[in-house]
Amino acid sequence: MRFLIFSILALAACASAQIPPEAEDYCALRCSADAAERARFASLLADAEAVRSNMGWNEGPIREQPARCSNEELARAARVPWVLLANDAASYTDWRRDEAALRDRLAIVARLQQDYLDGRTPDPRYAPDGETWNVANFARERASASDSLLRELFERAIRDQVSRIVSFGDNARPFLEGLSEPARERWPFVLTLSDVDCANTAWLREQVAANGWFDISRYGEHADEAAWLIVQHADRTPAFQGEMLALLEGRSAAGETSPRRVAYLWDRVAVKEGRPQRYGTQMDCQNGEAAPIGGLEDPEQIEERLAAVGMNSYAFYQRMMTQLAGCAD
Repeated sequence: MRFLIFSILALAACASAQIPPEAEDYCALRCSADAAERARFASLLADAEAVRSNMGWNEGPIREQPARCSNEELARAARVPWVLLANDAASYTDWRRDEAALRDRLAIVARLQQDYLDGRTPDPRYAPDGETWNVANFARERASASDSLLRELFERAIRDQVSRIVSFGDNARPFLEGLSEPARERWPFVLTLSDVDCANTAWLREQVAANGWFDISRYGEHADEAAWLIVQHADRTPAFQGEMLALLEGRSAAGETSPRRVAYLWDRVAVKEGRPQRYGTQMDCQNGEAAPIGGLEDPEQIEERLAAVGMNSYAFYQRMMTQLAGCAD
């Protein structure tokens, strides 16, 4: 977080600001001549920092963690990047410029999602790399599916994937061009993943309870993958991830889901419980390269474990994640 010194002119500009129609004008609150409004911004900023620092990791046994999202949590998460952006702004003019620029880019993401859903070719300047990501596959599966359940599953997977893909790595570059440094820093967080993830989790919970897993033999490989992505990204409902891990371990033994997907979810749950990972799939940047969060269980045997579930070597995966996450930048 940067700490900036604000001039008297900036304060005066903020005090006379109008509230934009899209959201509350946090910069106006922060710089208001009204002490109550400044105090309210200080409270919002403290809450934003608390939300940002508590992402649900290392909270003990997975069964004791949340199983459902709350509307209050979603509202808190949605305003975090905008409050932090207002706090970063050197002037009210900078705030309005950065807010408008980020909202313009969010509109591009929404069009990109809709292009995939409508079967249109997305703008090549922003479309994810088809060789790396599976959005195009999901779009084709959705277009050809006669089953309404599958069509909804693939729609949800597309919304899950597009917002994530454009938030980091090479696919984020077109969206970062022309942004100020504060706006570039906030870009990965203004995409409303929490709303998408929570809606997807609630929907999938109902489908699994009613129909069981999206088994490969019944629905196909891409359906299994799409459903697994929803589980993998259900980070606001860790108890649900734990339930699905137990289910998918059994479906993997029956050949109805990929053991690789179980491996990724196993590590996700381990990180949530503060345990070492078994496969090293959940990484963050440490000392200029990607490294497994919480370390590895029995690291001497990591390559054997990865090979057993048909995954690439640990060194290959670490290089890929270092590049995607920009750890060496």
